[in-house]
Parts: sequence; structure tokens; C-alpha cells
Amino acid sequence: MLSSCFIASRSQHRFEPLARLALMLWTLVVLALQPCLFAGPREEDFEAERAGAARELLTGLTEYAEWCSDKKLWVERNRALEAVLALDPANLAAKRGLGWVQVADGVWEPAKDRKPPKNYDPGALKEAPERYAAAVRPWRERLMALVEQHAATLTPFQRESVYAELLSVDPDDAYARGARGEVKGPRGWVLEKTLVAKARRAEVRALVQGALAAVPAPVDVEPEAQDLNYQVSWRASVGTDRVRVFTTGERAEALRAVQVLHASRDVFDGLLGVHVDLGEVLRVYLLCDPASKAAFLEHIPDLSAERRAFYAQLEGTGIGPTHAAWWAPSPERRLDGIVRHVLGASLTAEFGLTVDTAWAWEGLGLYLTRELVGTRLTWYVRQTETGGTVAARGVQVDWTKKLQTPGTNWMNEGYRLLRARETLGLGAVLTRPLNKLTPEDLFVAYVVGAYLIEAEATELPNLLRTLGGKHRPAQAGPAAIQGALGLGLEAFHGRLTRWLKERR
Repeated sequence: MLSSCFIASRSQHRFEPLARLALMLWTLVVLALQPCLFAGPREEDFEAERAGAARELLTGLTEYAEWCSDKKLWVERNRALEAVLALDPANLAAKRGLGWVQVADGVWEPAKDRKPPKNYDPGALKEAPERYAAAVRPWRERLMALVEQHAATLTPFQRESVYAELLSVDPDDAYARGARGEVKGPRGWVLEKTLVAKARRAEVRALVQGALAAVPAPVDVEPEAQDLNYQVSWRASVGTDRVRVFTTGERAEALRAVQVLHASRDVFDGLLGVHVDLGEVLRVYLLCDPASKAAFLEHIPDLSAERRAFYAQLEGTGIGPTHAAWWAPSPERRLDGIVRHVLGASLTAEFGLTVDTAWAWEGLGLYLTRELVGTRLTWYVRQTETGGTVAARGVQVDWTKKLQTPGTNWMNEGYRLLRARETLGLGAVLTRPLNKLTPEDLFVAYVVGAYLIEAEATELPNLLRTLGGKHRPAQAGPAAIQGALGLGLEAFHGRLTRWLKERR
């Protein structure tokens, strides 16, 4: 982001970025003479016309420098001449004006120990900003027209380089800022989505607090035959009209689970603008000791021995569309796990989303669970391959420890990973199957989910319906994002990385 100091004192420091700008423009002149670097003739035309616009800027800067000389605005003049010299390194008039001296072999060098220049005409200095604007206006307007004329063929890199040039001349350029999706906030120019997301986070917190507060008081319920068939002695059973929780542990744990699970439907509906229907009343079984877990698993009907053994390795499981059991070793893990399960069931019921779209399943589920209970202890990834070097396996162990450490800042870790990875790294996360996701991928999936919930609330439901569709393409992640947000993979990577930086 450009320094706000330049914005605040533009009338006195008009040419602070001009040396940098001029170097950029000189590079463009060179590139324009090498059409083989570009893919097609229309791109060649664009770069050639762009170089012509740069020459117009050179003319404008030279004329402005002459006016500054007439008005004895030596600071402004010198900055203009430095920009001219960067555009045209052989310009002797600029070198002489800057006090350069010729040394051996005809080489020109800046003078040593030269006194700092001063501006001597306060009245003219007030006029300088408008003069400056007039000097750069033809170049700016021509550049804008070129972008519109070649809109269908410009690459994202070319577009961004044009916006960067415009902002080098005027950090408040409305055209460039608007094209970048930026607005001016309290701390300067940021993505509009940054401010949208900040307001949305407050809405999410208020929605969660309101939903939890509105849960009706749970009441004691009698276990029915289907609950007793598991041959487990339930110490407490409580519920509302939406959910019933049976536990072999403490009543307080069951009451907390009822509250959060009842509220989770209102939070889910409120965030996504839907009315999810999970069918009959949700029944949840909390198994708080090994004997209860073993008995419960033994009496799940129609379950093969192989499947029973697989479930025993997990911390819980769904049983049909509306029942679930969790036997993780702590109340925190049991609550986290059952909430994640119910949120997953809601994503499937409303949007058809499943673990087949692994990044969305994990990212959205982890984000929503944290908003409801403050933890991220449950993920569905179960890597089946343990190959690679010892060093590579060690890296994976370290990342897994970060996932498990309560104080880890997942947003910061995701930001670091996206900064370090190329765009292809994000594309891999958006297309990998569940059991191919790495621990690092979970951090990336989490920040993608956070961005979609916080910054793209309007588009998110349609995106989820595309991701959960029966005929989704193999590259569902990138293709769906492009269709919903209008951002290709490279643009989405840039948007996400910048948003994370501004969110910190």
C-alpha cells in the first residue's frame, strides 16, 4: 500500500514517487519494442500505444519542470528533472539542471555536497498542484481509454500494472482505486471487501449471541426405545423441540450441547439466508467413558465388523440422517465434534455439499464451529499416505501441532502460507480430495471459508449450490469461484492475500 504521507502532502511533495514511475515507464518503452514478449497482436498494439502515452507524460513533465524554473520552485523542478532523467537517461539538459558534472571519459555524475534546493515562490507553490495535474492529465486519460479499448485481451498482470502506474502519479486516483475494488477507510485505501467483512464479523457475533440467548429452556426427556436399544445407561437426557441429548456424563454438558445445537440452526439459516430442514428431531448421544462407547458401538444396528472397527478409531459419527454419537475424551472435544457434525449435515441437506468438496467442507465447518463454541478441534481429514522424506514428514508433524495448539492464529497462518505459495498452491487446495489435504491445507481452507462468509455473503449461497451440484466439474473449486465471484484463480489468490493482510 502506498504511503499516506505522500497523500497528505501532495502539494509540497508532488514528485516523490516520480523517479520510480519514470523507471517503470522507461521499462514499458523497452518492452514495447519487443513484441515477441506478448502473446498476440492486440497485446502488441496495447503496449505500443502505452509507450506512446508514456512519451506524452515525458513531455508534460518537461514542460512542468520549465514552469517550476521560471517560478524558482527548485525543489519541484528537481524532482521533475529526476523523473525526466529516469525516462531519458541521456537527457543532458536534465543532467545540467540537476547540477551533474562531467568526469573522466565523458561520464556524467551527480555533484557531491550540493546544497539542498528550496522553493522561493509560495504563491506559485499553491498553483503547482493544478499545473501538475494538467501535465499528467493527457497521459492518464489516454491510459484509461487504452484499458477500455483492449479490455477483452488484457492480462490481469497488464491491468494491475496500469493501475499501479496511475497510483504512482496520484495515490487517490479514483479510476484505479475503483478498478481494484478499493474504498478509502479510516486507515487509508483498502479493499471494499475489507470493510464489508469487518461489519459482517460484528453481525456474525451478534447473530450467534442472539441465537444462543433465544434458545428455550431445555427440559428433561424420557429415553425412548430407540435410545435404550444401545444398551447404555443414560445419566441425563434433556432437549428442546429441535434436539435431544442423551449423556453418560454430567447433566451440565448435555444442557450446553442442547443450547448450542438448537442455536446452530438459527445461525446457519441467518448467515446463509436459508431455512434448513434436517427432518425429525435431532438425537445426540454423548458417551463419556470407554465402556459406554464400546456398548454403543456394539449395538448400532446393521453395522459390519469392519465398519464398527473403523468407527472405534474416530471420536464420533453420524448414525443415519438425524442421529449422532460422540465419544471424544473431553467435554470440549465432544461439543466441538457434535457441532461440526450438525453443521455438516446442514450443508448437505441445504446445498448438497459433502466431503467431496473437501476445502469447503473443512473451511466452512471449522469457521462456523469456532463462531459457535470458540474451538476448532474437529477436522475430517484422515491422510492415508505416509510417504516422503523424513524431513517432509517432520514438517507435516509440525503443522499438525499448530492445528492442535489452542493459541494458534489460523488466519495469520493461512496468510503466511498464501504469501509463500504461488497461485497454483491455492488451486491445489481447491481441488484436492479430503484425504489428500495436508495440515497446511486446512489453514488455507479455513481462511478461504472465512473470506466467503465475511466478505461474500450475498454470493456464498449460490456458490455452495454450485459446489454441491450433482454435475459439478472436476475443477469445481476454481470454476465455481470464478462463476460466483468473477475472479480467476490468480485474481482470487491476490484478493484473498491482500484481504488477509488488511484484516490483521
